[in-house]
Amino acid sequence: MSSVTKDEISKLYLFIEKTIKYNFVNKTLLSQAFTHKSKSEINYERLELLGDSIIRLVITHYLYTQYEKASEGSLSREIQRIISKDILAEISLKLGLIHFVKAKNIRLKDDNLKTSISTDLFESMIGAIYIDSNYETTKKIIIKLLYDYLKFKDHIGEKDPKTLLQEFCQARKINLPIYKTVKLNKIDHDPRFLVSCELTTYDIKAESSCKNVQVGQKNTSRVILEKLKKNEKDKNSNNRTE
Repeated sequence: MSSVTKDEISKLYLFIEKTIKYNFVNKTLLSQAFTHKSKSEINYERLELLGDSIIRLVITHYLYTQYEKASEGSLSREIQRIISKDILAEISLKLGLIHFVKAKNIRLKDDNLKTSISTDLFESMIGAIYIDSNYETTKKIIIKLLYDYLKFKDHIGEKDPKTLLQEFCQARKINLPIYKTVKLNKIDHDPRFLVSCELTTYDIKAESSCKNVQVGQKNTSRVILEKLKKNEKDKNSNNRTE
């Protein structure tokens, strides 16, 4: 890692010590965890893969013991929600990990790229901590960092609106929702999309302007479900008055 100065490693080391409350023994390993492939062949990709697996294991075991009566499906959905790229990126951005990435010629002003790299850094940092210490130490750090998303709930693994709408259609053997996406601008670092969802069988349509296509699909699915629920309520009300 000759391209990384001792001063840069020292600042990163102090940052991790203060923010994560962990002292790295192998500072070169820590530096690697924050090195993008655009900067060096010795980068964080392998550590990211390892960290991703460890985070999944820790969260799976944690939820498994917390919710003894939860079904496999509920556990799977809750695990996926907690370790999703969106949540890991959110934590990473709050910590400020992105400010320490060592990269070359990449557009960090691009929100999508910034989010993706932030997730990578979180996972690679966890992978590096695991190699530098042990499983128990890493487990405690992961649970602490994800604590706000691990608070006990009466119900876990609730299905998102897009999944619920698809199941609604399948149960009634009607055409599945049709999603369409139109990019509203040409600005890569601040994209805007118009996402629409149409349920042709019921002649219902919804639109959502958003930065993220997946979020837009969930938003429009939620609106469709609310319209279906209202239609059903109105229908039942009319039947009672006849």
